Amino acid sequence: MANQFLRLEEAPEAAFKTARKILRPLVKFLIARGITYPALVKLLKAIYVEVAVNEFPLEEKGATDSRVSMLTGVHRAEVKRLVEQIDHIEELVPPTVSIGAQIAARWISDSVYQDRRGNPLPLSRYASDGGELSFESLVACISKDIRARSILDEWLRLGVVEVDGEKRVCLKTKAFVPRTGGEEKNFYFTQNLHDHIAVSVNNLLEESPPLLERSVYYNKLTSASIETLQKLSTEVGMRAVQEINRMAIELDRLDSRRPDAEYRMNFGIYFYHSPNHDTSLNKAVVSEKKVGRIRSKK
Repeated sequence: MANQFLRLEEAPEAAFKTARKILRPLVKFLIARGITYPALVKLLKAIYVEVAVNEFPLEEKGATDSRVSMLTGVHRAEVKRLVEQIDHIEELVPPTVSIGAQIAARWISDSVYQDRRGNPLPLSRYASDGGELSFESLVACISKDIRARSILDEWLRLGVVEVDGEKRVCLKTKAFVPRTGGEEKNFYFTQNLHDHIAVSVNNLLEESPPLLERSVYYNKLTSASIETLQKLSTEVGMRAVQEINRMAIELDRLDSRRPDAEYRMNFGIYFYHSPNHDTSLNKAVVSEKKVGRIRSKK
């Protein structure tokens, strides 16, 4: 069979540059988590096959090993083996993430738990002290199967809440964003990055009507201006998140028992800043044989 696969140097230049920029922060994460290049290659090969089978089918025909091999560059023998191993298990939300997110969502969206400015109120720890305005009652309105103390201990560990001088529980951020490790951070990192890339790919490939994706980009700003814009982005962004969250809670109540409630949504915001030049290419590169420096072109 003739070689139908593009060599690296033959890949479309724009697509190659796009992939390189997208992969750089991901590779940083992989190295930080101890995932080596050989391990990634093994995973990537399986994902190539899975995506080719699920996303590039022929009309009214199943994906043959030859077609998958043509699309991915993976040899047919390996395609056959990998297709048989494709994991169809549904990716479920970890229970602690689901319950925690619901509690935080109620705290930042329900007017009962907010001050006049819409900020989450400090809550008494126990219902015996604060009644409805207590952390214990907040947890109970989401789930009666889990103890408020268990949630509180975990959130204190993650840095989501703190206990003030009056022994009230205070939400330290306006969203459920743990500041230390845990399956919560890993879940949201995975979900948000996947969904943002999926939206971008959909719009770039024009697979369906464009999905919402908007950003504001400027590249000639001072650090003081960045600080101003970051503060404004946080304030405006949180108002948008809270408004979407309020509506989602209400619709979730109405839809939860409907047989056609089979869809999920994800609405997110981010703010990123860095120097204009790419410092990642200016760092010293050290090997066993030589020491060199990669220099960026002026």
